[in-house]
Amino acid sequence: MKKARLILNIIALLLIVFQLLGYLGNMGKSPTIAKGVDLVAFYVGFNLPAILALILFLVSLYLRRRLKKKEMSTIVDSIGKS
Repeated sequence: MKKARLILNIIALLLIVFQLLGYLGNMGKSPTIAKGVDLVAFYVGFNLPAILALILFLVSLYLRRRLKKKEMSTIVDSIGKS
């Protein structure tokens, strides 16, 4: 599970880097002229890497908590086995 957490964190960091590069590439351009639903779809689509990175970070946090709980149960179980 530690390797899975590491892989998820690396992918999430790469997505954040791609998102920052997208922001930097879009800086000099004029804002979009879309209205209504098209505007919402544009912003969700443009920020999709950041949304995916957030989801991956949350999954990684869940795995960390699960791993910590599993380690604590093995420590507690091994107390009387000397």
